[in-house]
Amino acid sequence: MGRWARAVLEAVFWRPRLVLGALVAALGVAAAAFWLVPPRYRASAHLWDSQAGGTSSSLAAQLAQRRFDAVRQRVLAPSALQGVGAPSSAVAVRSGERGDFFIDCVRADPAEAARIPNALARLLVVEAEGERAQAERELQAVEARLADAKKAMDEAAAAIVRLRARRQPAAQARPALERLAGAYGDARKAFLDLEEQRRVLRAALPGGPAVPVRFTVLEAAFPPKAPSFPRPTPFILVGAALGLMAGVAAAVVAERRDRSVKCVEDLSDTLGSPILAEVPLVRVARRAQRGPSTDRTASTAVRSGRKKRS
Repeated sequence: MGRWARAVLEAVFWRPRLVLGALVAALGVAAAAFWLVPPRYRASAHLWDSQAGGTSSSLAAQLAQRRFDAVRQRVLAPSALQGVGAPSSAVAVRSGERGDFFIDCVRADPAEAARIPNALARLLVVEAEGERAQAERELQAVEARLADAKKAMDEAAAAIVRLRARRQPAAQARPALERLAGAYGDARKAFLDLEEQRRVLRAALPGGPAVPVRFTVLEAAFPPKAPSFPRPTPFILVGAALGLMAGVAAAVVAERRDRSVKCVEDLSDTLGSPILAEVPLVRVARRAQRGPSTDRTASTAVRSGRKKRS
């Protein structure tokens, strides 16, 4: 056992009341702090991303994380928080499993703590529906342009076929063929670009893995009955730990400043020389030391002495 550990154990052994007093005082302070701290209530709205559930590939996981980041930015945007009257420090978004997530709010009023997540959830659903409708309109426009590009490409290809069917001299047909080939190349390039845009926009709608998505409120937030902070257990544990540390420290300091002799080791340290012998302290009861006959003899002698004096 180390020197410091031995000193701590001796201090606790010789001064248990000091340690116990510090522990009781710390627990009293912790109890007072628990009752004085204003309560805070936490409420959560549970939402589901309809396109994130059931995805297992790495690409789908990355897109799901990207969607969740977009949701977090949208919910925690200053305009959204200002619209529902909530400070940014009181709202948090946390992800769940298989596409669900939670909007948490901590407030001093339980009704207010439930109102803010529900308002943000409704705003999120409305904005997602608006983005979905916008994506559908953009997809329809791209499909119309794609049909025009396909028509232009087919017309250019048909014109090239007709020109080659005439069997004109190469010198006469070359400028027209070059012009039609350029028109066909431009139409094909526009067609491929529009096809890529259509692929992206289709992925943004139900059945695809990209945003925007359709959100569903699985469970609305309700006013909590019990506060989320403070909790009695952390206050008790912290108070007990601080009280024990303070009590042990006070006992060690008091023991270091105490110069009285309590044991043989203290006497040896005080005298600076080893102890050669030790006489044990034997405690004997007085009645057992005197014995019953001695008591009777003594009482008889006292009575006879009193009679002679009288």
